[in-house]
Amino acid sequence: MPASRACSILKELLEAALEQRVVTIAYEAASRRERMIQPLGLYTMNGLWYCQAYCFLAEDYRVFRVDRVKDFSHEADQSRRLDTTEEHIQTWILRTDESEALELEVDLTPEGVRRCQSDLWLSQSVKLREDGSGTIRTMMSASYAPWAVHFFLGFGTEANVKHPSAVREQIQSKLREMLNQYADSK
Repeated sequence: MPASRACSILKELLEAALEQRVVTIAYEAASRRERMIQPLGLYTMNGLWYCQAYCFLAEDYRVFRVDRVKDFSHEADQSRRLDTTEEHIQTWILRTDESEALELEVDLTPEGVRRCQSDLWLSQSVKLREDGSGTIRTMMSASYAPWAVHFFLGFGTEANVKHPSAVREQIQSKLREMLNQYADSK
């Protein structure tokens, strides 16, 4: 996305959050889908912008990556607007819904420790060993499993996810897909 368009969408989402306005976005994840949302706020983590919002399609709060917002429009009908004056984005950032909490356990090499220490959330959970390696043991919401798969897959051999098993299995599945993709196709 051109930088000027990304800045425009960031500005529009921030204004919608400040004014508690309902907007419509075209959001592209696994597929492109139009969603009516009411932004609560914006934050940045690991070089990406995120928008916490109430999603009227899901009928729940969701986190949207701003770089995946492909179109934005103001919603003319504001009748669905929620009163979010008592909500604060800080309570939603990296929250763990206890009913769906998963234990995250990861063994790290010294390089893996270094990389995790640059992550605001994970840096608080890294336990160092004398040799510079470490372990992460913390709770995470099940909704963060896809993030954990991509995040730790990018570490290569610098991280070994022990739990949750669903994240470990998804990493194994992605690795098999990569092996097939890079297999000789003679």
